[in-house]
Amino acid sequence: MRTVVINGSPRKMGNTAAMLKEMAKFADEEGSRTDYLDLVDLRIADCKACMKCREQGECAQKDDLAMLSTVIKEADLLMLGSPVYMGAETGLMKCFTDRLFSFSAGVSPTELESRLTGKRKAIALFTCEMANGDRLYSYLSAGYARMLGSVLNCEPVLTAIVPGANPAWGLRQSPKAAETLELSRRFIKG
Repeated sequence: MRTVVINGSPRKMGNTAAMLKEMAKFADEEGSRTDYLDLVDLRIADCKACMKCREQGECAQKDDLAMLSTVIKEADLLMLGSPVYMGAETGLMKCFTDRLFSFSAGVSPTELESRLTGKRKAIALFTCEMANGDRLYSYLSAGYARMLGSVLNCEPVLTAIVPGANPAWGLRQSPKAAETLELSRRFIKG
């Protein structure tokens, strides 16, 4: 089994990274080979909407997305994580997910269908400081579940928002963190 973990936080030691690293340990316990990547260390340009991926089957830009595309294709389990900034994922994560369009471009003119063969499991994790952020930002979970299913051919998909993740007092103070970790452990095992 191969697991790919992609942290969309600019803070490599923040709450999102802490949660993703804990979840990666669960995959390792199941015998997975895990790749952990911080988007802040990679060079991924904005999508230029050039639509060359429709003709070529892959993004025409030459940057670190090519490496990420390779590991995503080989993944049995994909984990994406981002803090919530201003009601959305970070700009790093948004730029990365925009570029994932190349996995579906040209398959169908009316809807997104994946070019990827084989199913893979996926987890999309979001952390936020607001105590009710899991309810307030539920649209993020729904959007990522659709994108991961249709663009990356992921099934099943687990999405979670961990509210109350205040850096001043640590992630462990959030009651939702322990619940999310247990859900992810069972998801990875099952």
